[in-house]
Amino acid sequence: MAVDVKEVSRDVVAGLSLLITQAMVMKTYHSWNPSHSADEDEAKMKRYGERMQQLRDLRNQFEDIMFGEIDD
Repeated sequence: MAVDVKEVSRDVVAGLSLLITQAMVMKTYHSWNPSHSADEDEAKMKRYGERMQQLRDLRNQFEDIMFGEIDD
């Protein structure tokens, strides 16, 4: 069975992009819909921000691995 590596790689990038977007949505949600604890909301927003950055770094690394030039 032949696998279209580029297509699968694009799907992974799209999935990571979706996860980044979801983290952005949740961070925004907690900034506009405060709970009973401001400290808890700030901690959640910080964690979502860190998650976004880690996912962006992972996506960038993956793109470099899969779409970067290979010297033969």
